[in-house]
Amino acid sequence: MKNRTRIAAVLLLIAVICLMITGCQKGAEQATADSVAPTGADQATRDEAIITIPLTDETAKAKEKMQTLNVKESLSEKGFPAALDMLKTREGQEFPQTKTKLTQNHSAVNGNDLYTLENDDAESTLFYLHGGAYAYGISEKQVMFCDDMAQRLNAKVYIPLYPLTPQASCRDAYPFLDAAYAEALKEGKPIYLIGDSAGGGLALAFVEYLRDNGVQLPQKMFLLSPWVDVTMSDPAIAEYEQKDLMLNSYGLIELGKLWAGELDTKDPSVSPLYGEMKSLPPTMIFTGTDEVMVPDNTTLYHKMREAGVDCSLIFGEGLWHVFVQDEFPEAVSARQMIVDACQ
Repeated sequence: MKNRTRIAAVLLLIAVICLMITGCQKGAEQATADSVAPTGADQATRDEAIITIPLTDETAKAKEKMQTLNVKESLSEKGFPAALDMLKTREGQEFPQTKTKLTQNHSAVNGNDLYTLENDDAESTLFYLHGGAYAYGISEKQVMFCDDMAQRLNAKVYIPLYPLTPQASCRDAYPFLDAAYAEALKEGKPIYLIGDSAGGGLALAFVEYLRDNGVQLPQKMFLLSPWVDVTMSDPAIAEYEQKDLMLNSYGLIELGKLWAGELDTKDPSVSPLYGEMKSLPPTMIFTGTDEVMVPDNTTLYHKMREAGVDCSLIFGEGLWHVFVQDEFPEAVSARQMIVDACQ
């Protein structure tokens, strides 16, 4: 009887030890998983507010052709000096002479150009800030994107041509944007803010400015591959730069310094990723999985969520910078998501 009791006790002890070992292993495995928690598109499996638009065969074939083009050269260490020389001799920013379905109008505000796309029965207002690394003017594609979104949303679009670097810095842009936005608010209709690339970074910085100054915020904000940290100091950027078809971090960093002017490059007016995220409007961030903005856009998303902002992050699988403005199926899907969010 005593032997049986001893055997039972030994077996119980072994069982307890096994449970303890298993628990320790699981704890170690969880700690390891937490230490290498995925970022970017991989995080989509864990977060329902992160959405991935699948890559279609049609777009994949087009991407293969795009990969043969060397559009990053002007932003490389080798090509940037020549590009900067051209920017220094630029006389100003012009609005593309492109035919839109909506009527184009122009006015001068604070000595800068403010264009509008007029919609007679507009039910809302779009305030659009164009990208171009704070150095290049608005393109025809960007204007046509505004025209398309205005029709989809039955909106009037305000397009301020803010001053560009190297002739100007971010401090020169804010008084103009303030005045242009005041004009847009006079419409008295729901207002939505859209910005792409540098314009996306400027949109976020401007909304932080509006909030801090007690000005009415837009109902929603849509950021298309926003450039939210001109220092581009996240180590993960190097990995994405190898896949990026368009952007080279070297030139972007140099242009970011010019845009900052006398300010620190981490000043929220320049790099809004370092700003306060609380009380910002509902936001949708769009980014391709194959572009240098992925790390900072992902960080922005998490900072917004932690601050209680209603925010979603939409990845275009295998896609590039500001893919939303293209005409591929993935871009059509993304634009529809913007329209649905404004309904």
